[in-house]
Amino acid sequence: MKYPCNLIRDILPLYHDGVASEESVAAVTEHLNECNACKEYYSQMCGSDTLEAAYDEQMARKAADSYKRVQKKLVRKIGKVIGVTVVVVVLLIAVLYAALVGYLHFSAEATREIHRDIREYAYLEDGSNVLELFSDGGETGECIWPKEIKNNMDVQDYLLVYYCPWDSNYLGYLTVSYEEAEYEAEEKRLTAYPSTEYIGNYGATGFAQYEVLAMDAGDYGFVYALTDGKETIIYVLMIFPGYGMDIDYEAYLPKEYLPEGLDAGKDNPTRQKMVERFEETKNR
Repeated sequence: MKYPCNLIRDILPLYHDGVASEESVAAVTEHLNECNACKEYYSQMCGSDTLEAAYDEQMARKAADSYKRVQKKLVRKIGKVIGVTVVVVVLLIAVLYAALVGYLHFSAEATREIHRDIREYAYLEDGSNVLELFSDGGETGECIWPKEIKNNMDVQDYLLVYYCPWDSNYLGYLTVSYEEAEYEAEEKRLTAYPSTEYIGNYGATGFAQYEVLAMDAGDYGFVYALTDGKETIIYVLMIFPGYGMDIDYEAYLPKEYLPEGLDAGKDNPTRQKMVERFEETKNR
């Protein structure tokens, strides 16, 4: 016998219904002529409902096998789709985050203004005047800085920086040389100013090279005037919110114009203490 009995019996339902191929019919016929067991099995199938049941079982088994193969392929495809989707989502989040950070950085940098033209003294790009907005740390009234540049003032240097990442920061200095009479008048005006104590404010300990003519200091920063005693006066402005300056003031102001010991950066000890106090109050 060329074929095993199990194989022939699987083909018998197709052989019985006349839908088997010519080769299968020849093989089954040859086998039945040689194998009495399969011949008897075929006779029983033809004389009862066993044929239909066997055929249905065979078709069901083939359908189940086909379903399993399709299911495995589908699971693999779904897994690949999910994997690709996760990667795409992660990349999209990374791109959006980078775009957001870039936008915020650009928006913050876009508010940075640096002014050196004395002809536009104290004015910002929107036309507002810093001395009017923040005269002595935000208080209106007499200002330490000159309200205007007059012809008898020999301006040696001028800088005004405005930066607003979240809140407005102002930084600047004005160096002026006066004739003797004008210097004496300005010195008199400044020494009459109701100055405030600044030692200890943000770690400030004093000035090594200059004499303080006028000072207004507080949590908001400093506004002051210095002199070298040789008819030159330096006016300095450092105004910031939140107990810390967002401008790198050391990159803009000459070191000798700053009080020794000053620490007004974003992470300065004064700000840290205020944050700690706030946390203690909040947790009570």
